[in-house]
Amino acid sequence: MATIEKSILIKASGEAIDAYALNPSTWPQWFEGVQSVEPDETYPEVGGVVRTAYKSMGTTFHVTMTSEELARGSHQTFSMDGMITGTQHWSYQPERAAASA
Repeated sequence: MATIEKSILIKASGEAIDAYALNPSTWPQWFEGVQSVEPDETYPEVGGVVRTAYKSMGTTFHVTMTSEELARGSHQTFSMDGMITGTQHWSYQPERAAASA
């Protein structure tokens, strides 16, 4: 199974990131390829599900993302099932100050 890692700098607190990233209605704005999302009443809590539709190269496919682990302000882990299977992990870590010379 392939592993893909990406890192970006977000100038916001973990709580502010949660407010945006854990809100599935924002996913089509920042989550590449996501066309639609349908969270259940439990999401984002563990066991909650988000049904997503992705579009890539003219093809739409469906993936069910189940929340497996949630530590607000720190990280969330999903299992993914459907046309894409695997695990997705989001982790927020404070930027470390550069060491002074």
